[in-house]
Amino acid sequence: METRQILYLAVALSCIISCKEQPKNDYSWEKDLSERLAADFCKSRDEIKKEISKYIPSVTDAQIDAWTESGSLESMEIDGRRMTFQGQPRTFSWWIQSARS
Repeated sequence: METRQILYLAVALSCIISCKEQPKNDYSWEKDLSERLAADFCKSRDEIKKEISKYIPSVTDAQIDAWTESGSLESMEIDGRRMTFQGQPRTFSWWIQSARS
């Protein structure tokens, strides 16, 4: 074999070996999405009601149910529990208007 062929063979073998030795990427889009949703939708109904009560002391379960059903109060099922978006209580204008009507 010529020196040139041996050199090409050595480079090819080293590339093959280095490719096999790279660590496996354990990233999972589904797992990442699940973790992000759990972080964003982390407030229980009681926690949300307590926060809303600061602004609307007379808030009722019926109002919270209506807001949840209409989609005004963002919530979703996380690990078998209905959880509410953590930033939701910061947008109180529609709650106040709805509570007064």
